[in-house]
Amino acid sequence: MLAYPVVLQPDHDGTLLVTFPDVPEAATFGQDEGDALRRAVDALETMLAARIADRVLNELVVARQWQNASQNGIIREGVIDYEWQMRLDPWNGGLLRLLTRRTVDDT
Repeated sequence: MLAYPVVLQPDHDGTLLVTFPDVPEAATFGQDEGDALRRAVDALETMLAARIADRVLNELVVARQWQNASQNGIIREGVIDYEWQMRLDPWNGGLLRLLTRRTVDDT
């Protein structure tokens, strides 16, 4: 199990602001300490999954291994293996494409 320090501080509207010194992109809030800590888990997991998805995509693009179809694999972050999937789909029938990315923590 990975542990990340969390900072809880009162916000101007009576809620608790939740931040992570080691993951500054992750932030959330809660009505009380219990609510804030429950939401903190989701915020942290979401941001770590986004970091991993971005890393996978960047590595595929730089290595010129990106294909115009679905790709998947497993990537290790710390002690956790994340399954990832990426798919490139038409969007609005025009020139744009929508990249869908997903990571799954099965632990």
